[in-house]
Amino acid sequence: MANTVLEQGFTVPSISNLSSEHVHYHLVEQYQQFLALKATQAELCRRNMGDELKYMGTATVVRDIDYMAKALDGSLSPM
Repeated sequence: MANTVLEQGFTVPSISNLSSEHVHYHLVEQYQQFLALKATQAELCRRNMGDELKYMGTATVVRDIDYMAKALDGSLSPM
């Protein structure tokens, strides 16, 4: 991730002419790098997590964080 678009964000060589072909080419190149890095990241995640990955999503994470917060502040009702 170091020194990639994931760390540095999208950049432009100059803001003097944002509609130039050079700037366009530079942004397209960064976008292609971004897509390749994200695809690799997703594949590594799939390989490492396997079937457990299907249980990880926004709703699941929010539910787990809410449960942990209630457990830590003592507002969790006993089962």
